[in-house]
Formats: sequence, C-alpha cells, structure tokens
Amino acid sequence: MSKDSFEIAILAGDGIGTEVTDATFAVIEAAQARMGGFHLHQHEIMAGAGYYRDTGQDIETDGEERAGKADAMYVGAIGLPAIRAKDGTEIAPHLRL
Repeated sequence: MSKDSFEIAILAGDGIGTEVTDATFAVIEAAQARMGGFHLHQHEIMAGAGYYRDTGQDIETDGEERAGKADAMYVGAIGLPAIRAKDGTEIAPHLRL
C-alpha cells in the first residue's frame, strides 16, 4: 500500500459509540474529499458488549489479528451497563489490543 493509503481497523463500539464512530468517519471522509492526498481503507471488526450478548465472544474470531495488521485502529465507546462477562467485569476487548 502506498504511503498515502492506510488500513484502519474500526471497532465501532456499543450504544453511543456507534453514533460517534459514524460522525467521526463522516468528518474524515469530508476532509479526505476536500483535501485529497490520503485514503483510508476501513475494515470494521465486530466487538463489544452487544457482540458478546449475541455471540458469547467479545470480538470476532479473527478480529485481534486483523487489528494487529492495520496501520491504525479506531475504537468507539465499548460497553453496555447490563452486559457483563461471567466474572462480572465489563466487556473490554479493546484493552487486550
């Protein structure tokens, strides 16, 4: 990939995290269109409390590996008050990354 093109892993998060993530990338895309000179290849990685609730995993199977290969990572707010791991802790895959 050229030095003006970057891979970014996106963990959109839960709740308001997804809304903030959407707004953030709308601003980045507007800047990219106006300024040019760079391109972000965005790859969403499913993770967070909602994902844990639905699948029993806090991050998709290859998510950690894909995040590690990216040039950068964007992490939205992760966590939902009513969803906890079996040991009572918050769902926090981003802390491992």
